[in-house]
Amino acid sequence: MEAEALLEVGLNTAGQGRFEDSIALIEQAYFSAQGSRYERLAAATSVRMVAMYGVRLLESGLARQWARRAQSALRRVPDGHRLHAEFALNLGLLESYAGDLSEARRHQTRALQLYTEQGNDEEALRCELALGAIEVAEHRYEEALERFERGIQSRTKTLGLAHPATAYAMSHAALALIEMGESGRARERLATAITILERSLGPEHPHAATVVGNLGVLEMSLGFTHSALPRLERTLESFRARLPGDHLNIADALDNLATVHARHGDHSRARTFDEQALEIREQGLPPGHPMIARSHAKVAEGLARGGRIEDARRELALAVEAVERWPGAPEGNERIAILEARLALGERPVREFREVLATYEPNEPNSMDRWDASFMLAKLLETEEPAEGRRLAVLARDGFAGMGATPKAADVDA
Repeated sequence: MEAEALLEVGLNTAGQGRFEDSIALIEQAYFSAQGSRYERLAAATSVRMVAMYGVRLLESGLARQWARRAQSALRRVPDGHRLHAEFALNLGLLESYAGDLSEARRHQTRALQLYTEQGNDEEALRCELALGAIEVAEHRYEEALERFERGIQSRTKTLGLAHPATAYAMSHAALALIEMGESGRARERLATAITILERSLGPEHPHAATVVGNLGVLEMSLGFTHSALPRLERTLESFRARLPGDHLNIADALDNLATVHARHGDHSRARTFDEQALEIREQGLPPGHPMIARSHAKVAEGLARGGRIEDARRELALAVEAVERWPGAPEGNERIAILEARLALGERPVREFREVLATYEPNEPNSMDRWDASFMLAKLLETEEPAEGRRLAVLARDGFAGMGATPKAADVDA
């Protein structure tokens, strides 16, 4: 059957990273199946198109159009069929990307229920991990960690410790531990997950490269930039070999490498990476998205460090404009990126740093952004308010030490 062959070729093409070709083939399969009244195949292709478009926020309107087509086609598919669960999972991911965590949770909960009823443990775990990621985004870290730990125990019991699915759950648990300030445990989990994935899938597999990158990001945030650099370079190389050039994962990898080079004092190279990340994010994210604001701010800092002050001010204005356009308060790292650009321009944003620090509760779990901001403000107050500057420096040093960020703690003492 022509439609079936088109779908198979389209899925294989997606696996090769040729997303535009894949979308064209799967779309053709859908209309061919629909015209031939192959309802189940039409449902399968439309469900897949929701996933393909859902990862690109600028094209979320197309994803929702395909979701309506999928809903129509699924009415003629038996309730217990796996396509209903796959559709719910894809809708949950789409809503997560779009920022509607309540709807994302509703769809993922439905998908988990369906996969559990069907006895599909592997896909049920994907739903559990997605629900945990939603809880992390909602700052419900302990609940997320409990969910990930259950996933690890379940996969270890049914598949064994050395199975990739067990490693995926470990890597997710590590991300929750990072947010809880338990970087030591997080590093252990990530290192174990990398070992499992490299042995089971091979060191060049994208899943292995992604977790290697997560460990690199953690090491970078703790101040171990020299060990982080080769991990982040490897991740970028793997992504570029397997993903389309405008994939948002590549932008994240470029952003991370830029941060490391900036900390090593190579601001020119850092700006090159940040400019590449900005170009991808402007193509794949809606205007005003926080990651676009972050990229503008980082480019502004690089320009200022290179003496291009007017260009830096223009980029900084674009970053501020993006933050003001986006609904809701920006995350700490976007605000700190803007403040670092202002520091590079010779400004003294004392009030703004204090506003950032005021957003943290006294008993809130350790946050690297919090201690970074405390140290930067301490340096600003060193002359004008030396006592307050020393107090903030001690807080930052103790915070860094508590998270295992010994290089950063040493920087404070220096």
